[in-house]
Amino acid sequence: MPQSAKPTGLALHLHIASLFFILILTSGLILSLYNYHQQSKLIITAAQQLFATLSHELSESMEDNQRSLNTSLNILARTKLATGKSLTERKQALPVLWQTLHLYPNMNAVYAGYRNNDFFYLGKYLENHKLRHPQAPENTQFILTSVDNSNGQAKAQHSYLDEQGATLLTLDDKQYTLLATTRPWYQEAAGTKGIITTKPYIFYGLNRLGITKALQTDDQQVVVAFDYTLTALSHALAKIQRSPQSQVIIFNDEHQVVAYHDAKKLLEEDGATQQLLSLAQLKVGVLDEVVKRFALTQQPLRFRFDQQEWIGQISDLRLSQQHGFYLVILEPMKTLLSSAYQTRKESVWITLIILILTLPLAWALSQLISKPLRHLSKDLEHIESFDFTHPIKEASVVKEVSELATMTASMKTTIAQFQQLSASLMAQKSLTSLLAIVCQESIAMAKVKAGIVYLYDEKKQDYVLAHSHIDRLSEAQNQQHLNQLKQQPIALQRSQAIFDSAQDCASETIALDKSHPSLGPWLQDLTQSSELNRTWVKLKNHNNQVIGLMVLLDETDSCAAQLAFVQALADFAAMAIEGQQLLQQQKALLDSFIALIAGAIDSKSPYTGGHCARVPELTKMLTKAACDDQHNYANFDLNEEQWEELHIAAWLHDCGKIITPEHVVDKATKLETVYDRIHEVRMRFELLKQQAHSDYWQGIAEGGDAHALSQQRDALLSTLDDEFAFVAECNIGGEFMDQAKLDKIKQIAQRTWTRTLDDRLGISLMETHKLQPYPAANLPTQEFLLADKAHHLRAREQAPATVPNNPWGFNMAAPEYESNLGEIYNLSVQKGTLTAEERYTINAHIVHTIVMLSQLPLPRHLQHVPLIAGSHHEKMDGTGYPRSIPAAELPLTARAMVIADIFEALTAADRPYKDAKTLSEAIKIMGFMAKEQHIDPDLFALFLRSGVYLQYGQQFLKPEQRDNVDITPYLSDE
Repeated sequence: MPQSAKPTGLALHLHIASLFFILILTSGLILSLYNYHQQSKLIITAAQQLFATLSHELSESMEDNQRSLNTSLNILARTKLATGKSLTERKQALPVLWQTLHLYPNMNAVYAGYRNNDFFYLGKYLENHKLRHPQAPENTQFILTSVDNSNGQAKAQHSYLDEQGATLLTLDDKQYTLLATTRPWYQEAAGTKGIITTKPYIFYGLNRLGITKALQTDDQQVVVAFDYTLTALSHALAKIQRSPQSQVIIFNDEHQVVAYHDAKKLLEEDGATQQLLSLAQLKVGVLDEVVKRFALTQQPLRFRFDQQEWIGQISDLRLSQQHGFYLVILEPMKTLLSSAYQTRKESVWITLIILILTLPLAWALSQLISKPLRHLSKDLEHIESFDFTHPIKEASVVKEVSELATMTASMKTTIAQFQQLSASLMAQKSLTSLLAIVCQESIAMAKVKAGIVYLYDEKKQDYVLAHSHIDRLSEAQNQQHLNQLKQQPIALQRSQAIFDSAQDCASETIALDKSHPSLGPWLQDLTQSSELNRTWVKLKNHNNQVIGLMVLLDETDSCAAQLAFVQALADFAAMAIEGQQLLQQQKALLDSFIALIAGAIDSKSPYTGGHCARVPELTKMLTKAACDDQHNYANFDLNEEQWEELHIAAWLHDCGKIITPEHVVDKATKLETVYDRIHEVRMRFELLKQQAHSDYWQGIAEGGDAHALSQQRDALLSTLDDEFAFVAECNIGGEFMDQAKLDKIKQIAQRTWTRTLDDRLGISLMETHKLQPYPAANLPTQEFLLADKAHHLRAREQAPATVPNNPWGFNMAAPEYESNLGEIYNLSVQKGTLTAEERYTINAHIVHTIVMLSQLPLPRHLQHVPLIAGSHHEKMDGTGYPRSIPAAELPLTARAMVIADIFEALTAADRPYKDAKTLSEAIKIMGFMAKEQHIDPDLFALFLRSGVYLQYGQQFLKPEQRDNVDITPYLSDE
């Protein structure tokens, strides 16, 4: 027995210690990870809720502020600021304007533009005003600017006010040329109904970001507006920022930054112009990633960027109906979970400390458990080596280990029994002997007195008795008892309730009527009581389908352990039975396919029907005669596998014909292809005859001698009739074509006829491609009566299997072309109807047979199938085809098939090219072939001496073929 691979695993005590180690470590790690996961989950959930709350609160705050601003703007639009027609009237609105500026610290100015380009402005005095208003008093806090065009000329005036609104100084400004209607805020509001909000922009000279809100009055004469800075937004975002790594930003729908937690980064100097920064200019990669990856809608964020996970929120801020504003809050997960990381690290250290403290205890416990198992392992090594002589006695403090030792001892006994059963089953080659072994071994191993086996019959759709066995009876007595049970069914034989039961195995006690004649004298002696125990188990295949039933009979009841054993035994037996059944079914299926292929070949041609079926029968008859012969073939015999090999080879000996064209196999005339082309030739002759009549009448019309013309016509018609008759006779192929006949065919072919129609119209695509290389003739054209044209030659598309040095050893020379349909060429065939190309095509069927069979994955006992099937055209002198194998290299079965194939062909009554031979005619021909070493002389003599030819004749030949034959002359050489 091959040596088992050396165990590579660790010892049990190491496994147990490792198990404790892994258990404690895993428990600690799982708890640590669970705590970390839960803590992280809580932190992330809280952060997401916080981000959502902050976003909502900021959004609500900004919306409230916007509503307040819009309300103030609506109020201003109804004051004298909007309705006043003169500067005096408009100044009446100053208290409201003053109050509004004080109410909103981030509001810089309130103003109004009028349709006539008047302008009224009240704004806070800021740093940028000092350059444009150097004359302003020192304690100036507000500037009041007005432009009046009532007199047709713009008059600008600046008033400087203190903290209480008192006028400190008023100056006219002739250089001030502001046209209100040209300002962007005025034009945008003038074209819009309702309040407009401009895009955020940098207030000139202030270095502050802000917006302008404007509203056109109902009479469309005035636009009231104010400037509002957004600096407070950045301060609000800075308060929201949770850590230095956090990102809090507001940007518009053009991705321009409106507010940022770090307000210093918002503005950049570009010469003298200050501009809004875009997100890209801010150079914060994670913000760019958010814009690229996510839609700008209200949603929580969680994503990975630059090897770091981020969490956050996108919120839509409704600052304006005209422009979109978005708040983004981002926090790195690492920063967010820093406390969770620390807790996880501490949990891991605690787990390691506990592990170190418990490891010695685990080691001692593992030694106590593993020692008896190591001894038991040694015992199992003996069982592995099929050494069942060593007793197994191992005690252990662990109950399960002691039980394992007891079960191992029982297993040793069971394995020994199953080994014996397996060897017995594997040795069987038939279902009958297999069932006998199953029954006998089951009775022995289950320790019962009798057994019965039923198998499911697919045809009968029922379970039938297959075998029975009583332990103390001889084989002959058991066979007699089996026949008796089959003839007189009894309750012991079959109970339908068993087959209908949902149970797979059961034991029951049944009443036994000993007076029943079908019990027989032996079965009655199984028990002295009137009862008998019946243990039954269903036989199931690998698909869990019930294929039979095994019944075991004994005097005593079966225990649960015995039922389990019987169940296992039945499973083992079911596999063996199913394997034997499958083998028989596969053989039957293979035979069906073989017969199907042979039938298809015979059906392919109406002239060879039955050939593939008759040759196997005759081959088997002759081979059986050789097996029975006690003279020349006393040492020859075939076993069951060799008979199977011969059967397959004989049925498939002509399988190559399946690809041989029918019109070649059935070719009855020389011009026949798919149809007989003699009809085309006949029509050409008819055409020439009609031309003769036409020439006659044309000569009459031209004033010729009617008598001379009629003689000329009649002579030509007579000649044409004779020539066609000659061509038609040559087409039959019944006589040898000598040189004179060949010359006459060529002479007749020289006649011409006029073709006026295109011969490329109405033909198939394949024919069109065939004619493409050849130019079409100009019509009308003169055609030869018979011709060998270039397109009659069909080149080979691939090299034939018989090329030199082929792997199969074929030595058949292949013609240059696959086919030659030339009319002169075909009519010039000297003997028969087949050209050299067609003869090769027919002979090549045996080549295809060998190639096809050689490619099959045949088992070892069928390896000679290609040789036997492919040698029935070989000759004993080595001059046959396709491989020129001499008799010494041919098995007897192959030589028998040579005789069978020839005799069947000679006597077959369905050939188109010959009449069926009688027995005497066929044997006479084959006698010459035996003398010329074309067939095996000794085997031919056995064919005659054993009467195989008569047996075949009675079965397959017509009565008129079965004449008397004197076989003495053919046996004289023995």
